[in-house]
Amino acid sequence: MSIFMPDKDLPGYFKKIPIFEGLTQDELGDLSSIFYEEKYNKGRTIIHENSPVDAIYFLKDGVVEETLDEEVVAEVFSGDLIGIDDASFLFFNKKHPSKFSAFTPITILKCDKEAFKGFLEKHPYARSRIEGMSDKMLKYRFLKLVEPFQEVPPETIREFVSKITVENVPKGHTFFKEGDLAESSYLLCSGEVEILYGEKKDTLQAVTLFGLIAPLCGKGRPFTAIATADCAVMKLEKEQIEQLITHSNGYESLVMLMMERFCPERMDGVTIHKRIDTKGETVVVLKDKRRGKYFKTSEEGLFVWNLLDGNHTIKDISVSFFYEYKKFATSDISNIIYSLIYSGFLTKPSLSVKIEKPKESFAIRLIQFITSILTAEYVFKNVDGWFTKVYNRIGKVFYTSGMKIALTVVALIGAIFFFMMMPHMEKTLQSESHSWRLVLYAYLTVFLTIPFHEFGHALTTKAYGRDVNGVGVGWFWMGPMVYIDTSDMWLESKGPRTMVNIAGPFVNLIIGGALSVIAYFLTSSMPLVATFLWLSALYNYLFAWYNCDPLIELDGYYILSDLFDKPSLRAISMEWAVKSRKFTKEELPCIAYWFSCIAFIIISAFLAYFIQNKILVSLFHEGHQSFLKENLRYLFFFLVIALSFSSLYLSFRRTKRN
Repeated sequence: MSIFMPDKDLPGYFKKIPIFEGLTQDELGDLSSIFYEEKYNKGRTIIHENSPVDAIYFLKDGVVEETLDEEVVAEVFSGDLIGIDDASFLFFNKKHPSKFSAFTPITILKCDKEAFKGFLEKHPYARSRIEGMSDKMLKYRFLKLVEPFQEVPPETIREFVSKITVENVPKGHTFFKEGDLAESSYLLCSGEVEILYGEKKDTLQAVTLFGLIAPLCGKGRPFTAIATADCAVMKLEKEQIEQLITHSNGYESLVMLMMERFCPERMDGVTIHKRIDTKGETVVVLKDKRRGKYFKTSEEGLFVWNLLDGNHTIKDISVSFFYEYKKFATSDISNIIYSLIYSGFLTKPSLSVKIEKPKESFAIRLIQFITSILTAEYVFKNVDGWFTKVYNRIGKVFYTSGMKIALTVVALIGAIFFFMMMPHMEKTLQSESHSWRLVLYAYLTVFLTIPFHEFGHALTTKAYGRDVNGVGVGWFWMGPMVYIDTSDMWLESKGPRTMVNIAGPFVNLIIGGALSVIAYFLTSSMPLVATFLWLSALYNYLFAWYNCDPLIELDGYYILSDLFDKPSLRAISMEWAVKSRKFTKEELPCIAYWFSCIAFIIISAFLAYFIQNKILVSLFHEGHQSFLKENLRYLFFFLVIALSFSSLYLSFRRTKRN
């Protein structure tokens, strides 16, 4: 931490802070004279939990993280108070309820409490103005804490707080009764409110917004609200709520929910499938067989889906949802509907205004054109019938118990033979003058095994009685690609889904094992052929290992994802690394993901070391071989580690920044 003396520009800085609005130039000058700058490095603690309030801190630049019981609860940004809110910083007999640390390198403005008390005694009129602004800022803070006002611009809320009053309500007060005409809603700032609907009841704690849906929808109150303790509430009239929502940034879903007359309608031919996940909760999957599309949701999402018949507006659906589940889920409902439209499960709303897409620059269009060529693909549809015939005539044999055991034995024995032949193959490659041809030709054979790899996924899907929706072929940047659309497996539990993902790499292990067995018996009679087959086996093993990479969305990642029944495992694990890092049973999927990533990188580094020093070195002349072994022995080893961890670090930083 480093300390700096007062800044001559501080009066202008404090003038922009809402709590000091209305202070005269002389008062701002005296205020600036009692504050001084402090700089903190990233990670440094500014305020400890339960420490006494003995100073005022303003964040001048950077970001501060607030934690409570090691959980991140909020972030503080430039211009905000640190440690206490605008409404209570005049009272120094409190303690800081949480811990505040520098999330980035920061600069703060600090004033000791005795110096600030002296300022207030010198300027009594300034104290009254600050107290008046504290009341406004208290209302501002409460409004920013609740949905749907979190995304409303700060300047818009500040305009409204002067029109809103905080009312003190005694215990036993009835806010409204079920069926009453609704013209306002309430924000509970302190106290407790009991909600009664029929024979059911619920209790609301501060800070909670209640009574919002009815005034916006012109409906009667769906429940009765009674104060069960002395309460402080902010009363929001219908017009004020609508104006706040209209000014919201990024909250188009709520605007659409309340204002539009769009009646979403389901597409025809969609079937509903249910299964139970690892937590015992019902997972609903919508299947559009004609387009090979799937949409995963919950039972609440299914409730919304059943109302999408073209006769209900989004407002109607929201109200019905509220009456069914007794909770305000406007954002969730809107997101479900938007996602269904985007996925093609609903008809799109027609717009009264034609929106022209802005014309891109020539450079952007050229990049897009080149990208489209280098990532071109074509998907063959309606292939499930053909795969069904292949499975019934040939493929079914591979899924009998005897054949599974036989293929596993081939893979295991082949792996043993592969390692037994390794010293001999290394000598053969070093003695052969054109060994680079063997290495190159063997590498090309791995492309011939890709269809078999994908067949493994497809036939295993058929073994579980599910559809193969398509076969994709194309070019992805530097090489050809083939993939099988096995999305229909989302209708199955995690066990079958995991087996489908394992099937592809397992096929490569079988091929590698078979090639190794053949190479073993040809070592004496046909050494070059044996070496070629051994190299082909090596590439199949490497291809199987590559597909187990959890860092990118290949078979290995999906195996982990399915084992833990976490479709967004990578994103969840990144968030865990940024925010939580707790080692509990609930965090086991995230811990397993990171352990798998690190293990994969380390093993890959050793494989790279082996490839460089056992295979690639043999392609050079003897003099060059000595130089490479002596000076660049660990080149590929450290290169793999550096590139892999750089990729992980960039993903981590991106998640942390978001």
